[in-house]
Amino acid sequence: MAPRRRPANQPAQPNQGFLDAMYAAFQGMATKAQNERPVEHRKQGYFQEFRRVPIHSFNTKAFGITDFINPNECNECIQQVVKHITDGGADYSFECIGDTGMITTALESCCDGWGLTVTLGVPKVNPVVTAHYGLLLTGRTLKGSLFGGWRPKSDLPSLVDMYMKKQIHIDDYITHNLPLEDINEAFNLMSEGKCLRCVIHMPMQLPLASTT
Repeated sequence: MAPRRRPANQPAQPNQGFLDAMYAAFQGMATKAQNERPVEHRKQGYFQEFRRVPIHSFNTKAFGITDFINPNECNECIQQVVKHITDGGADYSFECIGDTGMITTALESCCDGWGLTVTLGVPKVNPVVTAHYGLLLTGRTLKGSLFGGWRPKSDLPSLVDMYMKKQIHIDDYITHNLPLEDINEAFNLMSEGKCLRCVIHMPMQLPLASTT
């Protein structure tokens, strides 16, 4: 492992990548650069049917995110901006939405020699990644991960332990609590980007189904 830890996380949606940011902060990664993709590019992405609000409308500091990049305010490509922030490129970058173009961007944002890009999202269309061979030849690594690489049976107790010790703050990820009768409102909040996660509270006693 390299002594430096400067991840660049590039999700497009407010409810994507926050837990990755939180765990990165727990692991001691110093800088989190999170990329807000412009609206015209979102139409081609995984969440093309949804409208989203800026991610900094949430308390992102609670998740360990320290820096934001808005492409609409940049005079150069995102890769170069990340390299400026991280002094030469991120040691780790995470692509969280399943956008194959963003996978290449994340890979190009890594530093030469040991930069690692992890793709976490599942692409909806065009699941083919194209990248210049030179990016790998110079020492970068691209890998995928399902469920964050955690093994449910053996690793879930560790996650529960970290939660109980308040090392990871799952409660901050829950922005809304609604009763079951308002479940449609919960779906609307999620689709409009106004909610990270919503807990649906079931009634104490469900009505019995009619047998006639």
